[in-house]
Amino acid sequence: MPIRDLAFAKTQVPAVRTFAEIDALLAKHGITDTRVTSRTVDDDEREYTLEFIITDARLAVRLQLIYPLDPPSRRNSAARALYWFVKAKLDGIAYGIETAEIAWAPYLLGPAGDTLADDPERIAASVGRGHVFALPRGDT
Repeated sequence: MPIRDLAFAKTQVPAVRTFAEIDALLAKHGITDTRVTSRTVDDDEREYTLEFIITDARLAVRLQLIYPLDPPSRRNSAARALYWFVKAKLDGIAYGIETAEIAWAPYLLGPAGDTLADDPERIAASVGRGHVFALPRGDT
């Protein structure tokens, strides 16, 4: 489907405002341990990485968004899609549609700092061999 036909393709909300709204949304759901990094991937793309800890569920989550620098409308659209993705996950958890563990499963940080979304084939093979991909439980 062409980008112009996707939701948020015509948003006027600047990406920087959307990223601030994501932070406020997380805080509204009690998630205050967050880290955001933004870096240039190449001459025409940036990577936005959002990491946060859901303390009551003891989950560490990492989401990454690579978006084009130009035109600004593409950047704004990608940021808006991320906002609604995060909001849908948090609302689904709040309404009991799914648990935090299920909602964020592909994005959970494992002991080595990787996620299922980072390398699905390697992680699936590891699980197939009986290795469990989960965060360690502890007192911290």
